[in-house]
Amino acid sequence: MGYDLVQKILPSLEKTQWPDAPEASLHGLQTYEIGLDKLAEYQGNPKTLMEALRVFQTTESAPYAYAGIAFTLLAAGAEKDGSYSQESLNTVMAWLEKAQALAPDVVEINLVEAYVYIYGNELENAQLVLEYLHGQDPNNYWVHVAEVAYWRVQGNVEAVEQATENATGMARTIPQKLRLRSQLADFYYEQGALDKALVMYQDAVHASQKDYMLWHKISVIYWKQENIEECERANQNTLRLVDYPPAKQLEAAIKKKKSESGGLGRIFGL
Repeated sequence: MGYDLVQKILPSLEKTQWPDAPEASLHGLQTYEIGLDKLAEYQGNPKTLMEALRVFQTTESAPYAYAGIAFTLLAAGAEKDGSYSQESLNTVMAWLEKAQALAPDVVEINLVEAYVYIYGNELENAQLVLEYLHGQDPNNYWVHVAEVAYWRVQGNVEAVEQATENATGMARTIPQKLRLRSQLADFYYEQGALDKALVMYQDAVHASQKDYMLWHKISVIYWKQENIEECERANQNTLRLVDYPPAKQLEAAIKKKKSESGGLGRIFGL
């Protein structure tokens, strides 16, 4: 993950034939947004990144293709702790600048710059970019999603809740709405609000029974709450869907917990 993954992706970008049409066309935007939705599904599997890049390759528009590459590298560049190396962010900016050189005034393209500032901890610059983009297109779903990220890195619970509500109101599809709720649940989990996170994960899994990560997150919360029976049930649902190593670790811990008394132990995976 992170810097190493970005470095692995770069050679394939150079070997790929990208669109050369300089216009930011309507078809290009529509395809670009499909690619952004695909990136939003990324949970650490590089296959998702490759699928998104293939979508961006079909935009028939160089600026949208380059911006799509920038967004893909942004997703890839996150380290396990959520941080970014400056080298990864510089690489993202290099591709963004190629897009901006062809289409300098496209909100969905310039959005990448806001994320670079957010994850580079340049929050004043991020705020300026977001204010400008909101002024350009107040109802843009993607800008509102970036606003969620802006407040999330600051740990501002009230602002994240409000920004998520605003973004949900701008969402055009059910999957977009569900992802926002799942991301809010992730934020609650990070903040230690386990009961809030659990309720939202449970709501989300009703609509997405085959999402193994939702089941895993539910099982980890139950583990932390020492509800071993529900933890085991949720973890079994994870393992029915995929042979996920953290779930296998949790399975072993559950067996140990049931066979002997003692502390909670340490589970990795979230």
